[in-house]
Amino acid sequence: MAKRKNHPISLKEAKEAIFLDFEGRGKATRNSPDPPPVIAGVLCEEEYSWTLLDPAFSDAAMHHGCETLLLPAFLKSLIDSGRRIVYWTSHEEKVFEKHGFPPEKQGFDLKIPVRPHFKALFKASREARNTYKSLRGAKQKKAIQIAFGLCVQCATRHGLTYSTSYGKGKIGGWINYAAKHGGIPKDSYEAWTKSAKTKWTKIIEHNRKDCEAMKLLLQHYGITH
Repeated sequence: MAKRKNHPISLKEAKEAIFLDFEGRGKATRNSPDPPPVIAGVLCEEEYSWTLLDPAFSDAAMHHGCETLLLPAFLKSLIDSGRRIVYWTSHEEKVFEKHGFPPEKQGFDLKIPVRPHFKALFKASREARNTYKSLRGAKQKKAIQIAFGLCVQCATRHGLTYSTSYGKGKIGGWINYAAKHGGIPKDSYEAWTKSAKTKWTKIIEHNRKDCEAMKLLLQHYGITH
């Protein structure tokens, strides 16, 4: 497979860019592919919004005044905007490609320009530094390469703050919890349990923070012309 590359992004394009982050039920397993994203969050020109991609939770989207779209329609809307689409790692790009909307020069994988700085950035966060020090050899090397929470951890070096409720590794579980104790099979958001509503709110807060982190990192490492 050819090495992924970015088309350079200008200051003007960066200011008008769409920062995109998906949230889903978890990662692929040996017996099943990546589950489709449930939520798509975007930050564009200082405004954050999220779109629901799984109709099973549609009442939650209505309650929060958010749109529900099927994934292909959502992807097409981003491509049709003509704006640069910034994401963290190639996962989002693969989602576009899988559904027939390759982002090509519109897309920008932020992990590519940030990767050379991973070691220093990862160790800059106290939490990340303690995790890093507890590992050895190959595990340590893997720790500075994973996408898992790393975008936000990197951005903390440049002033980003986040609460202790930031859900590193918990999003899939929170979505499944909301499905079991809230949205499915109960249709009304008002019928959700308090804990299901709380977890849903945390998912959105987590997503917003990821988008904010991407914007901050692009300003420091991604703008090339």
